[in-house]
Amino acid sequence: MTIEPTSSKPFLSQLSELIDDVCKQGQTVNDIAIRAGLSRDLVSRLRNRSYRSAPSLSNIEAVCQAIGHRLALVPIDAGRAPRHEDVNSES
Repeated sequence: MTIEPTSSKPFLSQLSELIDDVCKQGQTVNDIAIRAGLSRDLVSRLRNRSYRSAPSLSNIEAVCQAIGHRLALVPIDAGRAPRHEDVNSES
């Protein structure tokens, strides 16, 4: 599954929900952290949306891969919010 930001749900909120879903299926934050090569605290902060500063793109990508997802960055026109078609088009 590809995580795609939408105007209705910020990306880090989507990631938090995905981490939570994986944990509800029996995996622990520590399991995810080990697979991602990150600290348990960092993954826990992402899950709880309690990060002190914006997490790095490489850390976000590592967590996405650790929970079986792929991070996709899609360019959009400057000055306007992304539309659903923007993140799903195959240009």
